[in-house]
Amino acid sequence: MRLRNIIQDYTIYVNNEEQDLLDKLPERAVDRATISEREQVIADQLIRKSLLKKLNNNGVILVQKNTAQKQNPTT
Repeated sequence: MRLRNIIQDYTIYVNNEEQDLLDKLPERAVDRATISEREQVIADQLIRKSLLKKLNNNGVILVQKNTAQKQNPTT
């Protein structure tokens, strides 16, 4: 069981560069080679924070937003 399944109310610090990349990426999986080298480094940081998923599709590395993290509380 993952910690995020146990603790529902938590926030993950994201800097401006990381937020810009999250806003830029679509919901679908994107080939990692199509983004710039700097964005690849930022994507690796987001993967470590579990905000992006790294997928391997027949040798092609894809990155995708981790939709399990996108839960907006309604207030």
